[in-house]
Amino acid sequence: MDSLLLALRVALSLACVLGLMWFAQRRLGRARTRRHGELQVVARQNLGGKAQVVLLETAGSRFLLGVTEHQVSVLHTTDAPAQPVFEASLARAADDAADEPTLLPVNALEPAKGWAAGSLLDAGTWKAAAAAVTGRNRAA
Repeated sequence: MDSLLLALRVALSLACVLGLMWFAQRRLGRARTRRHGELQVVARQNLGGKAQVVLLETAGSRFLLGVTEHQVSVLHTTDAPAQPVFEASLARAADDAADEPTLLPVNALEPAKGWAAGSLLDAGTWKAAAAAVTGRNRAA
């Protein structure tokens, strides 16, 4: 029974870690594309068959393209909308946070006790994770 619980804890922990890595990669990958001004597909709509309308953004401009099997036509060109204030401040904060090391609370280094110690079922694990994410040194 103990080995079954241990296997379940390991499998659940691994699934959560992989899910967090996937989520972080998607969020950070999207932010990196925007910051460097590379080509980004904003929206795409199929019109039927092999015809599409695609909205692209690059270097502060947006292009509405008509795409068929044999050609691509520029239908309209406009300036890209300004980046919202919240997203700009969030990107700035992420850049600032990347320069500073994250310190874990001292209590996070102490071995946990109990049957769920160190697993996702332990409240101390969630407190230590929240402290690490927010950068606050709270007691775990």
